[in-house]
Order: sequence, then structure tokens, then C-alpha cells
Amino acid sequence: MSGEKSTILTPKKWIVEEYKTKWSGARVFRTRNAGKVWQFSCWIKEEGKYYGKSLRTRDLDEALKKAEEEYLELKIKARNGERVFAITIDDLCRWYIDLRQKDVTNHFVTKGRLITIKSQMKHLIVFIGSGTKVNRFKGEQFKGYQSWRRSIAPEVKTSTIRNEQATIKNLFKLALDEGMITHHQVPIWGKMYSEPVRRRDAFTPEQYATLYRSFRRWVGKAEDEAETIDRQIVRDFILIAANTGMRFGEMRRLRWHMVTRIFKQKGRNPDRPFVELNLPSDITKTRKERQVVGRAGVYFNRLKSYSAFTDSTDFVFADQKRGNEFMKNRLYALWDDLLVECGLTGAQRKPTFYTLRHTYATFRLMYGEVNALLLAQNMGCSISFLEQHYGHVRTADMVDALTRTIRENRGAFEMVLEP
Repeated sequence: MSGEKSTILTPKKWIVEEYKTKWSGARVFRTRNAGKVWQFSCWIKEEGKYYGKSLRTRDLDEALKKAEEEYLELKIKARNGERVFAITIDDLCRWYIDLRQKDVTNHFVTKGRLITIKSQMKHLIVFIGSGTKVNRFKGEQFKGYQSWRRSIAPEVKTSTIRNEQATIKNLFKLALDEGMITHHQVPIWGKMYSEPVRRRDAFTPEQYATLYRSFRRWVGKAEDEAETIDRQIVRDFILIAANTGMRFGEMRRLRWHMVTRIFKQKGRNPDRPFVELNLPSDITKTRKERQVVGRAGVYFNRLKSYSAFTDSTDFVFADQKRGNEFMKNRLYALWDDLLVECGLTGAQRKPTFYTLRHTYATFRLMYGEVNALLLAQNMGCSISFLEQHYGHVRTADMVDALTRTIRENRGAFEMVLEP
């Protein structure tokens, strides 16, 4: 590296001598405050910042040699897409959240999922240490993540930690692709503690019968017409959930144009028509479009008879004042009131709306002709998920087979329509 010597006096008079190099944006100089020690500076176009470093020598020839090495190293990093200025773990997490926010806008990620991601990023920042530069830690550090999470939250589930690790893994993969980190920062996970898969809680046939037999009495206790309609909506919400296996969020975002047809099946009870639903990817948890078929046609017909919002773009379960999604807190409040009415509040685990989805799966496996693949497709999950969470409802002869036929238990399988 060579330069043409020139003495520069700036308004602040802090540079006393400078060597302009043959490479644009790079220079070697001395300042008043640094004595006779040479400094190096270079403009990093890709990041819009000046990079500065002390060359730790008073010898000009040695300083020029070190400056050349610094410049070449910076050029190599730029060519490889690596960042010169290390960002903090906080900056990295904010960058990732911004990416996921765009995915929400484009309907690739739900708002609920974004909330979960933000929570996971908070855990990551605390684990690494807020303000820590990303070049100050290594992937090996993540071997202690599981132990750390259990130390601050002893009751945390293994599945929760696995989900956090998956999100963190995706964050670092994208950051590596963008040159924001090096492969040294990519997490290396330790051995994961394996805990038994928890069974999904479902209503027993007797509990479910108690629930639906209380509908007429419960709806009749409404204080006014508006509350009566709200209770009717919740009643049909429950019956549709138990007969289709849809998730809570999918049902709240369901619109009338997604109800593709209501039909009767040959040989089946004509008073219990089926419904066919086409759920677009933007309302499903997995972000994959799927078709749902269930014995719930009569409930959709009934909803349409009393709802004020039945146009194709209206929500099936609509707030009857504004037409928005039926409010979540209102659904929960009426659900809790119904549980008190029918005496199901004393269960070991309080039933939730998700209990209805688990009831659907359990009843189909216990009391009907069922093909595990079709059931999984209808619910939007995998066969392995069914086996892990609902395997306890299968008999010994199901070990080598995925389907079976047994005599239907009408009281449970038909989900009796109350008068």
C-alpha cells in the first residue's frame, strides 16, 4: 500500500497527518489525541459506516503494511457477504421479528404465531445477554439452553423448548444466509430430555351428553334477545367444533363462502346432513389449505336462520352488532357460564374449546369406521400426531392396522342434535 503524504488541519484540528491510499475510502492517519500511533479508517459502503482501528505502531512502513492487510480482509468479508460491524443479539431478534411481521401481512404467519415468536425472542435475548454482540458468543453455548430454560421455569414442557429451538434455528439460518453471523454462531443443541407425550383431554360420552342436553335450558336463561343470540352462536360453535374437529382460531375466521356445500349422504340419516368446508391457507394453523367434512350441516343451516350476517364474505360466527369475528373474550365468558350450568367445572382439568377438537378425534377413533389418514387430513395434523396423542383410545388389534370397523355407539358418534 502506498500513499501521498499530506498534512490536513480540519476545523476540529484532530488529524495532524494523513496518507491517502490508492484504494478508495481507505486512509492511514495520526491524530493529536493518539500521539504518534497510526490509525486506519475505511468507508464500508455495504453498511454505510466508517470502520476505524488503531494500527498500534508508530512506524510508518509497518503501519502501511498493517493497513493493507486490514483493507484486504475487509474486501474479503464484503465479497463473502459478511458484516464488518457485529450487531447485538437484540438487533438480530428485532430483524427477525420484522421479517415475521411481513409474513403476517402476506398471510404466511398468523398474528398468534407472531406473538409466540416475540416471546421466544425475549427468551433468546435473556439467554445470550441483552446488548451482547453476535460475534461474542459461539454455537456451543446453546447446549445449555434447555437447562437454563428449566432453571427459570421448572414447569416448562419439552415440547415448548423444542418449538423455541426450532424458531431460534430458523432465525440463525436466515441470519447466516444474510451474512449477519458466521457459522460459529449457529446453535449446537444439547441432548433433549424426553418426556411422555401427554394425552389430549376429551369429554367422555356421558360428559358430552350432559353438555349438549343443557343447551336449551342455558339459552333460555339469557337476559335479553341479544344475549339469546350470542348463546345460540356459542351453542352452534360448540356443536360444529365437536363434529368437524376444526381448531378454535380456524372457526373464528371461517366465512360463509368457505362453506362449499351442505349435502345428504345415501344411507345416512337425512336429518343429519354433512357439511363440506374449504379452509384457505390464511386461516389454518399449518398455513396449508385443506378440506373439512363433518356431520354439522344442520348447525350451519340453523346459524344462517338467525344470524344478521350471512353474505358470502361475512364471518360464520359474527358479532351481531358489527359483523366482526365473534369476540374471543365473549366466547370464553359464555363457555365458562355454560360449564357452570351443566356442572362440568369440577373436572381435574377444566375443559376448554380445544377439548371439543380432542373429543372429535377420540369419538371418531372409538366409535366409528375411521381411516387414520383421512382423519388426520380432516383435522390438519399428521398420522403420527394422532398416534402419539390419541393412541390410548385404540385397542390391541390396532397395532398393525390404521383402520378398523366396530359397531357404532349412536349416543356418542352421532353427536345427538338436541330438540
